[in-house]
Amino acid sequence: MAPHTISIVLISGQANSGELVLAASAFLSSVTEFLYIVPVSTSKSIREEFYLSLDAFRIRECLYPLQPNYVAPKIVEPHDGTATGLFWLALDNQGASIAREFFSANGESSEEIVYQSVRKVNLIEQTISSPPEIVTSSEFWSQIINELNRVSWEHRKVKSKKGRQALFDKYVPMTSKEKVYYLWHKSLYESLMPWARNIDNIQIWQS
Repeated sequence: MAPHTISIVLISGQANSGELVLAASAFLSSVTEFLYIVPVSTSKSIREEFYLSLDAFRIRECLYPLQPNYVAPKIVEPHDGTATGLFWLALDNQGASIAREFFSANGESSEEIVYQSVRKVNLIEQTISSPPEIVTSSEFWSQIINELNRVSWEHRKVKSKKGRQALFDKYVPMTSKEKVYYLWHKSLYESLMPWARNIDNIQIWQS
C-alpha cells in the first residue's frame, strides 16, 4: 500500500524567516514523498544569493534537486486562512508563539495529539539561528556552482557520495564565506531529519 499524502505547516517568526521556511521546505521535500508543505513566515523576502547557496549545498551533499523556486511563491503570512495541515512545525520560538495564538484565536487546542508525541503545534528540538547575513553575490555562488557541476561531469563515473565529496574538497575547496552558509544549511537539514522520519511513520500509519 502506498504512503498516505499529508499536509503540514512550517512556520518561522525570526529574522529572515522567509529564507528559513524556504530552506526547510526544500529539505523536507527532497527526502519525503507524498508531502504537501505550507510555508508560513513573517517575511517573504528571499535573497537571490540565498537560493544559490542552497543549490551549492545541495550539490556538495549529493541531494536531489531542491527546486526552491517552486516553494517561494507559496509562502504565506501568519493568520492566512490557507495555512492548514495535519500539524504545524515551528522552526523557532517566535513561530511557535504565532502558531499557538492562531489555534487559540480559532478555538482549537495546539496541544491536540495527532500521532504519538506529535501535536498540532510542535517546536523543533534543535535551536535554529537566522540564515547567515554575510555579504555575498549571485556571481560568487554561480561560480561555485559552475565549478561543482564541472567536477561532477568530469568525474561522473564516481557514484558514491563519499567519493564525490572528496573530489569537491580537492578541486572546489570551500571559501570561508561559503563554509558559513554550508554549516548553517547542514545544521538545518540535520535538525529536520527526525521530523522526516515522523512524517514517514504517520504516512504509513494512515495508509
